[in-house]
Amino acid sequence: MNAISAIYALIEKGKRQKVEDYIFPRLGTALLTDRFFIVCDGVGGNSKGEVASQIVAETLGNELKQSHCPSTVQAIHHAVLRARTNLQNFVNLHPEAEKMSTTLTLAIFEGNNVQLAWCGDSKIYHIRKDQIRWKSKDHSLVQHLVDTGEIGPEEMYTHPNRNVILRSVSIRVETEDISLHHLAGLEKGDYILLATDGIFEHIDDEIIITILNNHQTDKSNLFYQYCEGKTNDNYSMYLLQIDQ
Repeated sequence: MNAISAIYALIEKGKRQKVEDYIFPRLGTALLTDRFFIVCDGVGGNSKGEVASQIVAETLGNELKQSHCPSTVQAIHHAVLRARTNLQNFVNLHPEAEKMSTTLTLAIFEGNNVQLAWCGDSKIYHIRKDQIRWKSKDHSLVQHLVDTGEIGPEEMYTHPNRNVILRSVSIRVETEDISLHHLAGLEKGDYILLATDGIFEHIDDEIIITILNNHQTDKSNLFYQYCEGKTNDNYSMYLLQIDQ
């Protein structure tokens, strides 16, 4: 039995000229019975980021749907390698897109457990009541600088190199580039958030809690109100509420 009781989604252009993010299932098609949710952000500055995000999201989603044990490390790694092959097939036809790549966030639900995977600086959160219980650690330059003590955590969002990522899914991706985390024992009222970095231009952890505590039914609209007209980047997300 699936644990999801509500699904909120966004995929918005922000102040960019085009949308390079991609969400799976596509906007407006997700069902409470779905088990796989993916949010990708085509890497800015590289050609065909919008193609990379779509290829990776669709490939992983479809590959995992066909797997008998989709939440296993082996199944996720197999899907990532198939995505790499599909990226390479596109590059073979469009050599100018050789540098295309994308971030990745993935959630696979099995009852009240969820297997998470990510690559790059798109983020995953687990929120329970008024507390962020867990969040992913970015594969980014500023996160590395924080980890090594060269800058403080408060400098991450203003550092001039805050958009530089150290990992992404591309024709050169390896399975060890993908980080994994398993969450067991999800509870009624918990949230899982998958989001591209544009969401966090004007939304911090405190605002996330404020949004989730708001009685307004459409949480996606609350995220939209914080971002629209202010956020420079594309901003996209899946927010999944647990009811088990």
